[in-house]
Amino acid sequence: MFWWKELLISFSLIVFIAAVEKYPQYIEGYSLDIPVDHFSYTKDDTLKIRYFYNLTFYKPDGPIFFYPGNEGSLEVFADNTEIIWDLAPLFNAAIIFIEHRYWGKSLPFGNDSFTDVSRIGHMTSIQAIADFAMILPLFKKTYKISNDSKIIAIGGSYSGMLATWMKLKYPELIHGVWASSAPVMWFNGGGTPIGGYGNRVQKSFEFLGCNPKVLFDSFNAIKTLGKDVQGRQALTDIFKVNPKTPLNSEADVQKLLTFVQTAIENLAMTNYPYPTTFLVSLPAWPVKVACFFINQIPSNPSLADLANLMKNISKIYFSSELTCLDAIICGNPENPKLADVWDFQKCTEIIIELCPMGPPNDFFPQLCTDRDSFLRTRKQFCSDNYKHIGWTEDFMRENAIRDIYVWDFSQSSNIIFTDGTIDPWGAGGVTNATPGISDGQNRQIFNFIIEGSAHHLDLRQPSSCDPENIKNVRYQIVQIIKTWLNPSLPPYQTKPLPAFAFSNVTNCEYLYNQYPWNQN
Repeated sequence: MFWWKELLISFSLIVFIAAVEKYPQYIEGYSLDIPVDHFSYTKDDTLKIRYFYNLTFYKPDGPIFFYPGNEGSLEVFADNTEIIWDLAPLFNAAIIFIEHRYWGKSLPFGNDSFTDVSRIGHMTSIQAIADFAMILPLFKKTYKISNDSKIIAIGGSYSGMLATWMKLKYPELIHGVWASSAPVMWFNGGGTPIGGYGNRVQKSFEFLGCNPKVLFDSFNAIKTLGKDVQGRQALTDIFKVNPKTPLNSEADVQKLLTFVQTAIENLAMTNYPYPTTFLVSLPAWPVKVACFFINQIPSNPSLADLANLMKNISKIYFSSELTCLDAIICGNPENPKLADVWDFQKCTEIIIELCPMGPPNDFFPQLCTDRDSFLRTRKQFCSDNYKHIGWTEDFMRENAIRDIYVWDFSQSSNIIFTDGTIDPWGAGGVTNATPGISDGQNRQIFNFIIEGSAHHLDLRQPSSCDPENIKNVRYQIVQIIKTWLNPSLPPYQTKPLPAFAFSNVTNCEYLYNQYPWNQN
């Protein structure tokens, strides 16, 4: 069967679905006959890839703003990467978000996609970007978009990594990249310390006035209470632990510690200057709210005081009445399935080397001391969770990302990297020590370090409560993209970002189509 005919047919299978307020609707479509395995000739299995697109602003020869889907259903990212919608009218751009295989509705084997390694083993970044590379030219052809329309890939976090890797692997297809909060160097040999993530979390809390020692003592309080039956009952009462996931042992208490750690890490990651609903509903500067609780702790707190503190901080992020320590047991089957997909990638090619190391690096309980201890911990996790579907240590390829994509940008061009100083993932971004970055502006490669910015804040909808440095970095990025799309313009030279200052977070409003946001 000719895959391209099936792919063209599939573009007609569209339905209207909800979009971000103030912007036109996007349209849902599916591609057909994308190979499950792009790189072998032994099987002819195919899958359908879902995508969202909009042509409202497109004019002949305008660019395509392309978002490579990351680890989740596509709606989440289409509705939280609003800067694409905001800038499309400026550039007469078409918009397309393409879902990552094995996520959302892009499942190659339906509900059996995760049952054994022969199926889930095709869940890799290189297969995903091959999907994107196949769909994009057909998108142009189907909707009569000019072959000369340049594709600008815009992505945050894992999507930003994919956008970067596409530029390296398919430079003739991807004209430029805006990669926000993309930890492309967080792999063996990339120069990022194992404890970098935990250290950034601690800095995020210190940035907003928290005492890290109180948090470390609070983790220890939970561990101490968890050593006996009476203490575990106290923790059960304090956290209102779901009866389906009781604290019967110290191993169960470790799950509670992980629950609290996850809440704290996610608060740091989504520490935005206005209320948001990205992962969950959060107030403005949620870490500042956590610091309020921390600063109320008495000078000589009891173990119960410290455990209650951790409960209050956790509830900022996890707002459900009961604390569930196992999503499968508590009856939320969707979350564990999706988590399994990403965790499986972390057991094969996406070996992001991070682990809490304890004080003075961070305030978390120490799990690792060096790379060897990290690898032991990771391999044990992978064996515990995936051995039953056929995973072995041979599946864990520590140097896969380095070997596939190569960490050298000296032969590349037209890439914008942005990282925030209080984003935990920012520790894994490119630096001047990365080959091709220090002299990158000669090839239109830019690396913006944004003080006081959390995880890909620059890709979110502009807000009246954005700090001035966020407004300015967006403005400069627009100027850069203009030079990429108009060869008659001189190469852009970046300006220093304004110093960070807290903005007024009362009466925050989204600013729709208000470029240049009072910048010049």
